[in-house]
Amino acid sequence: MQVLFSVHNQCITKIGSDPIVDDSINYVQAKFKFSGSIWDNVVKTAVFTYNGTSYTTVLSEYDDCYIP
Repeated sequence: MQVLFSVHNQCITKIGSDPIVDDSINYVQAKFKFSGSIWDNVVKTAVFTYNGTSYTTVLSEYDDCYIP
């Protein structure tokens, strides 16, 4: 399963309406589409928060990652 996000400069929007099921650890993949020059030549990370705990992951060269 893949969840798509559009990121323009610093504004992020989820694309689509597929729900994310609880306890889908390292199963659901997040894919990001970046636009805006601020994203050129930088290492991109995503931060996911669940029950007050934050999990940070570096995006792959294809701008995606598994949701921890």
